[in-house]
Amino acid sequence: MTLLRTLATDDLELWAGEKIYSRGQNMMNKVSGLVLTINDVLSAKVQGTQKYQTEVYLEGGELTSFCSCPYEYGECKHAVAVILAAAKQINSGKDIPKDPISAATPRDIELSMFDHSLARSKPSSKKVELAPSYPHTLEALQKMLTKQPKAALVKQLLQLAMKDYETEQSVWQLAEQPSNLFNVKSQVTALKRKIKKITAEESWQDYWNNKGHTPDYTPIRTGFDTLIKHRAFDELVALGEELWTLGIEQIQHSDDEGELANELSRTMFMVLEALPNTKMKPVVQLLWLLDRELDDDFGLLESKDLVYHHDAYQAEHWQDVAMILERRLTGFTEFQKQDFEYKKAVDMLTFAYQKAGDNNAIITIMEKQVSHTKDYVKLVESFVQQGDIQKAKKWCLVGFNDTLKEKPGIARRLKEWLIESHTQEGNASQVAALCVDDFLASPEMKNFQRIERLFQAERSHLDVPWNLVRDKVLHLIEHDDPATYVWPNNWPLPKPEVSSLGGISNNYRGISNNHISQILIEELLIEIAVHENHLDEAVDRFGNRVGFETMTDSLARSLAIAVSNSYPETAISIWKACALYEIDRKKASAYQQAGKHLRQLRMVYQQHQRLEEWQRYIRALQMEHKRKIRLQEVLDNLLNTKSQTKLIKDDR
Repeated sequence: MTLLRTLATDDLELWAGEKIYSRGQNMMNKVSGLVLTINDVLSAKVQGTQKYQTEVYLEGGELTSFCSCPYEYGECKHAVAVILAAAKQINSGKDIPKDPISAATPRDIELSMFDHSLARSKPSSKKVELAPSYPHTLEALQKMLTKQPKAALVKQLLQLAMKDYETEQSVWQLAEQPSNLFNVKSQVTALKRKIKKITAEESWQDYWNNKGHTPDYTPIRTGFDTLIKHRAFDELVALGEELWTLGIEQIQHSDDEGELANELSRTMFMVLEALPNTKMKPVVQLLWLLDRELDDDFGLLESKDLVYHHDAYQAEHWQDVAMILERRLTGFTEFQKQDFEYKKAVDMLTFAYQKAGDNNAIITIMEKQVSHTKDYVKLVESFVQQGDIQKAKKWCLVGFNDTLKEKPGIARRLKEWLIESHTQEGNASQVAALCVDDFLASPEMKNFQRIERLFQAERSHLDVPWNLVRDKVLHLIEHDDPATYVWPNNWPLPKPEVSSLGGISNNYRGISNNHISQILIEELLIEIAVHENHLDEAVDRFGNRVGFETMTDSLARSLAIAVSNSYPETAISIWKACALYEIDRKKASAYQQAGKHLRQLRMVYQQHQRLEEWQRYIRALQMEHKRKIRLQEVLDNLLNTKSQTKLIKDDR
């Protein structure tokens, strides 16, 4: 609720913009499911073209939002509507219901936005339907053209070629061919020359000066299209192999942002389209593509599924491919098995067995190769799909210990699976032990709140008092080293099944400078104190911070918002420091940011009936910075603006 109680209508309009703010006002009645999460995040659904999930919260003292709508140019009207709807509900005497289950993270929204962007990027499936008279129109056109003089037709064709590049290429192509005979051999020879010439060009871009050159693969694609029309599929694939080799080398020497890679990818699409139609045996065709995929470090073969899912390839073909790939693995040395190329080869083998429908072979391969590939997560998921939870758990434990130090990201995912498994089994004490271990290994606010939710949930199934666990873990991170701490016998939680503390290096949190580590811990304790509304402790700890930078960071701004009522002098000091920091940057954009901080300062003074002090401070800034014209505009605007209207009335 902190964000609403410190927010004024002026702030909201400045944050979203006048137009978006106005549109948001008109959507207040379309807000539903409004809740306040445990992380002080406003969450609701807003009915637009469809129902959009919207969340609004403070991050580093700044108003922030996430919305699943497609709007990508700043804050959206749905976020404004949620804030206004929440303020209206509170002002009417109704509290916003709390949602203790929500983790208050934007992950689902990001996924929704991602799904939306995918939907927009898909090519349209609509087909243009021709009018019923279309064939007759062509017939009439043919009759009309045959009556025209040859010279007139040539003139018209040349004019069309001059207007359109593709038409020009088609005309040249027709001109180079014998009238009624297509010579595949001469076309292939010509294409080889074009491939060598175009792939020898340099690709570079100087975006700063708007200069550059990207080789144009259009002549190659035009030639490939001609081969497809004449069903010269084998010749096309052979040329594609040559283009692939030279094109990859060209990309490796390029200096652009993917323009050349896009050219090669578009052209290889035609090669893959032709591959299933060649005279090569199906197994040879599949191996041809798999070998190209092994070389693909640039994500060029995006259309490879056109081949892999083609009806020409049956389960028996994939079984033969898998046997060949498995024999290839024996050619890798132990040293080579540590490379990423080996992992790609194993992935291709499991994919081949998947297409062959041999799930048992997949698991056998994964178990045999997992010490090299580190694909413990896939292996665990495979056993879960088979319903063998015991083996899944066994490999989860093995994988965690094997990857904790070298590949902590994999260990993290395995531990999350273990936590989820114990949650489903109702083993709340082990879940709590694993989450406490997470917090001690990585003391962050999100990990602290996760433990807090476990103990404070209505159906937590934990008999251990939250305060006992809370006080112990906070004391540990502040005064002891959790990695070497020996838990007493009367500690109420069981030993965690796996521990992330073993991944911490010599100094706590893996930070070489212990002083820096202690600063981070102290900042976390301040954040927790604010979160728990222990403002006395938060202000006391904040007073121990040293340096101007600590007065202007996101933690300081969050504290200023939280203590504006109970510790106004602390809030005033912070907002002044933030404003001065921006003024010293001497940029127009920084002056605007300073104006935001000075508005927050005005709100504190206004809250304590000391508005005249704020006005004197602004005038003092005007006198001190007379030559900064852009700053003077901001300060004048502040003084000429009426007192801010709070979204939430003080009597609530």
